[in-house]
Amino acid sequence: MCELKKISLIDEFTQSGKTRFEKTEYPYDEFLSPDGFSYRILSKSDIELKFSNVKSGQILLEGRFDLSLGIPCDRCLKEVEVPISLKFQKELLDEEHRDKVDDEDEFYGLQGTDLDIKAMIDQEILINLPSKVLCREDCKGICPVCGSDRNVKQCDCDTFVPDPRMAGIMDIFMANKEV
Repeated sequence: MCELKKISLIDEFTQSGKTRFEKTEYPYDEFLSPDGFSYRILSKSDIELKFSNVKSGQILLEGRFDLSLGIPCDRCLKEVEVPISLKFQKELLDEEHRDKVDDEDEFYGLQGTDLDIKAMIDQEILINLPSKVLCREDCKGICPVCGSDRNVKQCDCDTFVPDPRMAGIMDIFMANKEV
């Protein structure tokens, strides 16, 4: 598998009014999140980037990338296709101007005057991941006792979970039943 290339932006940082367009493929078949989860990429478009020199040492980056990830349902663990449409606009600063900015976010995958496209796109995907994924709104999930999918069949497992604050009183009732 080929790696996603880095782009040198030396000309865009130094030439007033310079504009550059880049279109590149995202060559990966899965997205690996920083917390260790891996999601299959089911479909993807090319990454479209536009770099515009705003003033010396400052570039406006505009980008677009669409993909669909296979993410497990939070209740039943079935894979759900989650479309993500990335449209972003960022200001990039060269090393000289970065000293004046406290926000690390402004560096946005820049290493000197080279832009790490993979780091930038991975950050955008991570920001746009949904916090909760459900296969359907009324998903019943899996049984905590037998592990069967409650959407497919209803099991007869006892899923009563006693309130732990009542454990002392429950011990008294259980003791009286044994007598």
